[in-house]
Amino acid sequence: MLNLKHREKPKLPPLKPKLLRLSSKRRPDGRINNGRPFFEPTDEQRAYVEALTAFGIPQEHICEMVINNITGKPITKPTLEKYFASEIKLGLSKMISELANHLYTLGTTPGPSQFAAIQFALRTRGRWRDINNIELTGKDGGPIETADKTEYSDEERAIRIASILAAARARGAGQITRTKSRRD
Repeated sequence: MLNLKHREKPKLPPLKPKLLRLSSKRRPDGRINNGRPFFEPTDEQRAYVEALTAFGIPQEHICEMVINNITGKPITKPTLEKYFASEIKLGLSKMISELANHLYTLGTTPGPSQFAAIQFALRTRGRWRDINNIELTGKDGGPIETADKTEYSDEERAIRIASILAAARARGAGQITRTKSRRD
């Protein structure tokens, strides 16, 4: 029989201390990065993403055009949204404000201009539009009043019939001359 009280514990190999990588870097949030290198956007990439966003290019296509400097591959949509959030948010607004400022400058200084191109950009991307509304209102700004003229009194009906007959008699007697038609 085995004596369980005096049984020896199995011997385990000694624990090795974890080695820290010598190439570890600190992330922008202060944590140590021991894995895949993190993406660091350049100022050129930030300007590029801002311009593409202002032009209305979808984010999926922008991801394909921005290359990670470390991996040499296009970035993913979550990476784009994480590192270029302010450029995506403000790209269109900055373009509209720059175009509006340039349009103001063109309007206040004489000389040749690119007015039509700026106007086109502000209408399409800036959601500007020409307003040519004509509002018709009735008395004191109320609705326009209309009267139903389908029913005539006997007197009005007699006057209309008499005028139509007089015009027909005049035409028959040759008093009203017709203009030449194209068939004549």
